[in-house]
Amino acid sequence: MKIIYSTVVKDGRKIRKAIILEKRKCEVCGQEYQPSRQDSIICKDCSGKRNQGVYAKVGKVRRWLILRSKLCEECGCEFQPKKRDSRYCSRACGKKAESKRNADKYSARGKKWYQDNLEEAKTKRKERYWSDPEKYRKDSNDWRKNNVDKDKECQARSKDNAIHGGRRKEILEKSNYVCSSCGKDTRKAWRDSCVHHETFNSTDQDNQVLLCRSCHAKVHGLNLKNKV
Repeated sequence: MKIIYSTVVKDGRKIRKAIILEKRKCEVCGQEYQPSRQDSIICKDCSGKRNQGVYAKVGKVRRWLILRSKLCEECGCEFQPKKRDSRYCSRACGKKAESKRNADKYSARGKKWYQDNLEEAKTKRKERYWSDPEKYRKDSNDWRKNNVDKDKECQARSKDNAIHGGRRKEILEKSNYVCSSCGKDTRKAWRDSCVHHETFNSTDQDNQVLLCRSCHAKVHGLNLKNKV
């Protein structure tokens, strides 16, 4: 038997009241123990084992709940949770899941920062690269080998941005893939769609037209046989 004092409110006044705590049976191991608080339902030995369970408030009553093993939502491994709402086996899996959930938000935030701090971003990129160039060259080559299709898309996009200001696809669709000189459908032959700068200045992105490969060679005075 143990006596504890608790503060209760009666008629708008706080009164300290003595409460007698008698021995109880532990809900986990079934042995008798002396509780130290009113809502205690397990003994000290069982409460010290974190893998047995956890105290949780169910409605207005504080109960001891047994925690059973779960599957991690990120890696699929089985783990023993320490809380009722545990979803991941480790902090690393939790961070991975969070980054996937907020991928669009993080990407938009990064793009906005890059546009607002273009010079600083370029300087940091150069410093990071030249700190260990061999490592970054190896990583770049490995990525190209493992992502051949993405590498081709990136190269085509980079070339389009540099030469046509990112307007090549727009010009092709606007002209309906028809050569502006001879009226030929440029989709019938391989690599027959050529976006030509009318001012012969690659930095002038406003004056561009679609030509077939033959007409483009004639405009530039090139020998088509030597190019094949």
